[in-house]
Amino acid sequence: MAFFFKAPFILWTLSAGDYQLDAVNLTIDRDWYEYLGSLFSYLLPSFLAEAAVVYGVFLYISGKKISVWECGLNSLSNLMPILVVGTITIFLFYLGLVLLIVPGVYVAVLLAVVIPVIVVEQPGIIGSLKRSSELSRGSRWPLAGLFFISVLVTACFPILTEYVTSFFDGLISTPLLFIVEQLIDSVVFAYFFVVSAFTYVELRQLQEGPTKEQVASIFE
Repeated sequence: MAFFFKAPFILWTLSAGDYQLDAVNLTIDRDWYEYLGSLFSYLLPSFLAEAAVVYGVFLYISGKKISVWECGLNSLSNLMPILVVGTITIFLFYLGLVLLIVPGVYVAVLLAVVIPVIVVEQPGIIGSLKRSSELSRGSRWPLAGLFFISVLVTACFPILTEYVTSFFDGLISTPLLFIVEQLIDSVVFAYFFVVSAFTYVELRQLQEGPTKEQVASIFE
């Protein structure tokens, strides 16, 4: 599912030839608007993928059959709020990083479960931002720890992909190596999306005391 939503980014990168650039040259050899466009084309679909995976998790919790098609349609049905909230999240996060990093981490903590909120509660754009902030209250240090773990895993990701793709070096073309890297990237992202879904459930239990079955019953 995560790989499916990366398709536009993959096609764009292949057509532009950017798959031949490493992370450093990708930043240096491009104008700022090209870099931002690439960044948003990479991150915004990930929010849609997260919504699809979160919906699948709640189908699983409720004992229902998981349909990739249904999960994808549910994500697309919330397309506008997800993209708007995703844009706001990216903007505030990077603005916070510029302002001595800590504000960026704080934003990441406050909006840690904003996508699950949209999928489950559908309170609207402003409502989802407020709701995520409310659910994080009292659990922000653990959420900050979870954020740093995700950063650590993400930092190790290039090493993992380089190790895996080294087995294919010389056997397949560079574009195919890029696709393999994106497939591995999708698996890592999918893991964090599942963590996001269960984090939302746990935060609701802490704040309101519902069981997982009560949360899942929203889909019945």
